[in-house]
Amino acid sequence: MKRIASLALLIAFGIAAYAQKEAPKPNVNKALALARQGKYDEAKAIVDAVPTHEKSKIDDKSWFFRGIVYVAMDTSSAYNTNGENYSAVAAEAFAKASELAGPKGKLSIMDTNSGATQTLPDLIKYFNNIFLYKGDKLFGQEKFTEAIVQFRKGLALSPDTAIFRYAGYAAHNANQSDQTIEFLTKYLDNGGTNSQALFLWVGSIYEYKKDFEFALAAARRAMQINPSEQNYRQIELNCLIELKRYQEAADNLQGTIAKNPKDTETLYLLGALNEELGKPDQAKEYMKKALEADPKFMKAAIAIARYGNRGFVDVKSQMDQLDYKKDRVKLEQLDKLYVEKLREAAAGWESCEKLDPKEREVLENLELIYGRLDDKAKLAPLQAKMKSESCSSRYEARWF
Repeated sequence: MKRIASLALLIAFGIAAYAQKEAPKPNVNKALALARQGKYDEAKAIVDAVPTHEKSKIDDKSWFFRGIVYVAMDTSSAYNTNGENYSAVAAEAFAKASELAGPKGKLSIMDTNSGATQTLPDLIKYFNNIFLYKGDKLFGQEKFTEAIVQFRKGLALSPDTAIFRYAGYAAHNANQSDQTIEFLTKYLDNGGTNSQALFLWVGSIYEYKKDFEFALAAARRAMQINPSEQNYRQIELNCLIELKRYQEAADNLQGTIAKNPKDTETLYLLGALNEELGKPDQAKEYMKKALEADPKFMKAAIAIARYGNRGFVDVKSQMDQLDYKKDRVKLEQLDKLYVEKLREAAAGWESCEKLDPKEREVLENLELIYGRLDDKAKLAPLQAKMKSESCSSRYEARWF
């Protein structure tokens, strides 16, 4: 009985070993043919054996075809209805195929439609474009989160500047500031230079994250890429102020003025810095110098007009503290001064209106002042203009 039992075990072991030895290598050619027919489950079952089979797991072609099947499943809206990230598996398969093929190996496949040979880089670019198109279509439908999913699938295959850029836009529209910064940082790291993407990147760091050290570095990097965009200098200054690095800000600006005394933007920023430091008189002088250097410099004109408002606001504050019965004489004197200051302020805003007739802040201040002066002759046409024309504020930090 013992001899029979031992013989039975030996036979069983031999059968198992024979069966293991004879397991066929996954037919990846068949898998690819099935995928082309849309029979993805059957194709997937075949290529899923590639990582474990003794022969296929060291065969670059097997891994290459596994990657193609997986990414094809991901691009098929009819098959991949739940949004699985098959492209991540495809990326791993392509990487393994490249490793096995070595630097001299050429991974390629014949295109059944055109007859042309497509290499691995060709295929990755092709599939990237599919994901870019699918993401862009969802973006157009304002399905921003779903668009990001498609963009990430493309990026799983290969870093692509176009996809990084549009993924950043989608993340911004989805109110995902961290992802916006992530995508656009990688966009820049991969050589992107688009001015809108650059501005959105800096703005997201400064405006939404409020990470002023990061924003300072971002603004300076952006200035190197796009020196003509003056908003970066404003952000740089704002960051230095937030970080209380006032001397560095002043030295930076004064150094520029030393080279070019009529640099209007720098004069304006020096005004802004002095205002922040509680030196309104010096601030106003710098704004005046900026406007003298360029009489059409709207930002400086508005800044000066804002200082004009302080005159009538201060007088009104004094009037509000007086007693109407006890301080009538003083009130009458202040009332005359109040009217005088209102007219001075109106003149400043009217100068701004000549430079930009549709600037919302200008028109709103004129409406306020004309109303307080009870100047119906000027107020009525102004209000009619504000109703009939499209007005907006264009002289403040804005992000796309």
